[in-house]
Amino acid sequence: ASECAGRSGSAPRLLGADQTHGVLIFEDLGPQWRTARLDDLLAPGRLDALWALKRQVHAGPVPDFIRSPMADIERLRALCKRDGVALPAEHQWIDRCVDMVWQALQKCQIRSVPVHGDGVASNVMVS
Repeated sequence: ASECAGRSGSAPRLLGADQTHGVLIFEDLGPQWRTARLDDLLAPGRLDALWALKRQVHAGPVPDFIRSPMADIERLRALCKRDGVALPAEHQWIDRCVDMVWQALQKCQIRSVPVHGDGVASNVMVS
């Protein structure tokens, strides 16, 4: 997804990656760029600009793999069960809600697009 975002022109280009070590190397944006803080995204027009960039990523090149949010959830469920993780009482209700949403989504036609998997402000660059 990082490569697709860079190729769409909405993010720095990905120059290299080491999947084994979890390292990504991006082009240098220059000294005027820094990671965003929440107050940066609250500035007038800034959040709208971020959403526009995300839409640009969605309209750009698609990765050569597809990840399923439900597969990720199922993997986490299996790990919790395997490791005997004690979950809060309301977790069963949340799990049922997640399953209902997933079942409803299966009735919809979907298009795979790259996504910004971590929407925290510090994963956004501002100048």
